[in-house]
Amino acid sequence: MSGSRVVQARPGDWHIPSSKPDEMMATAVLLLRDAEALNDTGCGSQYLLLIHSVEVALKSYLLRNSATMEEIRSFGRDISRLLAEARKHGLTTSHSLTDNVVFRLKKSAERIDARCDFSFETLPPACDAIPIAWSLLRDAAGKPRTAATLVRTVPAARYQAAPAA
Repeated sequence: MSGSRVVQARPGDWHIPSSKPDEMMATAVLLLRDAEALNDTGCGSQYLLLIHSVEVALKSYLLRNSATMEEIRSFGRDISRLLAEARKHGLTTSHSLTDNVVFRLKKSAERIDARCDFSFETLPPACDAIPIAWSLLRDAAGKPRTAATLVRTVPAARYQAAPAA
C-alpha cells in the first residue's frame, strides 16, 4: 500500500479507565480508529472493525446502564438489537442515519457469519459510515471524560511512525 504508514502511540498517551464499561469503550474507540486508519479502502477488514466497534460501544453503554454481563452476552453480535436495547435504557443518537447504517452493518455481519460472504456492496462507503459510528460512540460514551473522549482528542503530534521491522 503506497502512502500508508503504521502509527504507534507512545507509552502514556492512553488513559485506560479501570471500570469494565470504560475499558470496553476504549476498545471500541481503538477499533474504530483502526478502521479509520485503513483510509477508505473499502476492504472487508475496515467494515469488520467498524461493526465490532459499534457492537462493543453499545455493550459498554448497556453495562454502564445496569445491564449484567449475562444479559449482554444474550444479544450475541446483533447490533440492531443492541441499539434498540440501549435506546430502552436512555440512549439517544445524534445522527439521523444511525439506524440505517447499523441495520446495513448488521445484515453484512449476518452474511459473514452465515456464509463467510465478505461482500459489502450494500453498505455505504466507509468514509460515510465512520463519522456515523463516531457519532454513535460519542452518544454511547455519554459523560465527557470517558475513554472515547480521551482517545479521540489525543493530538496527532503525539503519534510517531513505528520503526520499520
